Amino acid sequence: MQLLSPWYEARSLFRDHPTLGKLPSALPDKSMAPLSGFRVELFGLTIQTPWTHIGTIQMASGVAMIPFPEQHVAMTLYKPNSDDFERRLFAEATYQRDDITTISNSRLIAAELSTTPDDVKWWKRSKQNEARTFLLEMKLLLIGNLNEIYSVDFGNLKGFQLGNPSLPPYQVRLDLFDSSDRHYQIRVSPTNDHGPIISQAQINAIAASIHQTASP
Repeated sequence: MQLLSPWYEARSLFRDHPTLGKLPSALPDKSMAPLSGFRVELFGLTIQTPWTHIGTIQMASGVAMIPFPEQHVAMTLYKPNSDDFERRLFAEATYQRDDITTISNSRLIAAELSTTPDDVKWWKRSKQNEARTFLLEMKLLLIGNLNEIYSVDFGNLKGFQLGNPSLPPYQVRLDLFDSSDRHYQIRVSPTNDHGPIISQAQINAIAASIHQTASP
């Protein structure tokens, strides 16, 4: 029974969260929209947006919530992170090695998003299945209730987009990495149960506009 426990857990996760069965795919639209809105400058980053009327920015430790109330949009920006400690703890189980300093942050997230419930086989060794179930749990933390998984390449930043802005819940999460493997996280969400608030072409342009400033 202990051998089957990870398999049962994977089946249960998939039943409640069907998106776990999806793999990263190419973006359906790679065009770039012109942006002329407010430029966000936080955490040593500069980011161009399409929205013009900004509200009061709320800051917490390493996180900024940037509202655009007239457009019913909230952007959440996370301070770029060069070492995701929690993710690396999970990777120790996944890769079954103590020293994982050579495994990049981008590779760890790619492993999570490339794992599906079908990878957990009832006949495989428990240790292998436990590792894959860990990856599924981390994948669930990433995608939440979002509906799609895309691989993206914006030149200076590469990684993943979670969510299609034209489909409910009309949210998008970007997990991007630069050449130094720093992790950039941005969320764009509607407020007040609003419908679509951004196009894919605008998301592409926002991501392509991300650059580091001279100092954090």
